[in-house]
Amino acid sequence: CNVSNQSIYVGDNLHVMRGINDKCIDLIYLDPPFKSDAKYGEIFDPDNEEKREIFRDIWDLKEYDLAWWGKIKEDNEGLYYYLGSVREIHSPSMMSYLIYMAMRINQMHRILKPTGSIYLHCDHHASHYLKPLMDAIFGHRNFRNEIVWSYNRFSRRGDAYARMHDVILFYGKSDEITFNKPVVEARDTNRYEKGYHTVTDSGVTKLLVYDEKKAVSKIEEAERIGREIRYTEASQPTMGTVWTDIPILNPQSKERKKAGNYPTVKPLALLNRIILASSNAGDMVLDPFCGCATTCEAADNQGRHWVGIDISDEAARLVQKRIESDIFRRNFKQYNTLPILTDRKPSKPYNHPDNIFTMIGRQLSYCFLCFKKKDIEDLCVDHIVAKSRGGSDFLDNLQMVCHKCNSAKGNKTNEEALAEQWKKDGVEWERRKFEVEQKILVALKKKSKLEIM
Repeated sequence: CNVSNQSIYVGDNLHVMRGINDKCIDLIYLDPPFKSDAKYGEIFDPDNEEKREIFRDIWDLKEYDLAWWGKIKEDNEGLYYYLGSVREIHSPSMMSYLIYMAMRINQMHRILKPTGSIYLHCDHHASHYLKPLMDAIFGHRNFRNEIVWSYNRFSRRGDAYARMHDVILFYGKSDEITFNKPVVEARDTNRYEKGYHTVTDSGVTKLLVYDEKKAVSKIEEAERIGREIRYTEASQPTMGTVWTDIPILNPQSKERKKAGNYPTVKPLALLNRIILASSNAGDMVLDPFCGCATTCEAADNQGRHWVGIDISDEAARLVQKRIESDIFRRNFKQYNTLPILTDRKPSKPYNHPDNIFTMIGRQLSYCFLCFKKKDIEDLCVDHIVAKSRGGSDFLDNLQMVCHKCNSAKGNKTNEEALAEQWKKDGVEWERRKFEVEQKILVALKKKSKLEIM
């Protein structure tokens, strides 16, 4: 893996994850914005003796969201139409939030190992909208569980039941995921000591046998009276999906204070359980919304490698303080630069004539920003995602644009540049873009038929 152990990357997690190698992460836990439409600014900075804002969980559908939406259509048409329907069913705000999440979860899917798992922590605001999104990216067959983390807290709600739980969506990357079965303590350990237990099922009493030697007399009695006998292993039952034994952190708890009273801090016990179940010692754990680094601390406690990402400088300051307070975190590193892919190397420089020839043929000499036909000498190679923002020189990150558009784009991502074009020319640009895409689609189909012949 090209990201180092015990490290925090400060920056947009989309750009950071674009620089992480394929299939190198064993477990991802994310506690992203919940689409709560709230500001989180009630954290106290003791150095400056003032309250500082961490992040805003408020969403408005902007031009670059629509550009991202168009990008999603190229890779996942089903997800594209789902996001469009959310705009009608719920609101443009929810669509904006889900587009934001989709772009990032796509990257998480890419960097997760085939044996890896992902746990998406959410609540009532968007959990039922995130589930179809996760199905579209990870596949509904890779859905493992909907975990309910239930807790008690004071509530004055008078118009509905008090909201007392969060939801954690658990998906695997494939059928071969790492899973160390978490068990629950048996309520009646005496049954294992005796070697048997009687149960009543639909009014019928049955004998469960754990140890035949210990239960000889009971088996003979059951056979005599015709009672059904079942033989089973004396193992503890697998933990269920409703977790009631982990309390929410109260405002005065030592754990919350250690995390700088970060507004959305989660208990270490919650992360310990997830990490122990879905990773092994030495595995790499990623939290792309690491906040105050609870995941990082839990991973370290359990002997896992870890990496966190957070966009907030304020969160990074809290992470630094939290980690520095623990002696064993002696190797902690903070990066304000993006990781660089090391698992693929471009065979040719990005502006090699062969690349240019391929892209001009692929684009039929149209600029892929203004979507106008151009002379070859007026086109130049452009990075879809700038190298300074996690882009690479690979052909799938290159396009041809005219010099005017390239100059106007500067260091923007392609989504941002397309949004500017839409803002500038509106429906006319959208119509032009659609017509060009249809021409290219027809040309590619013709080429494909010729190759088959």
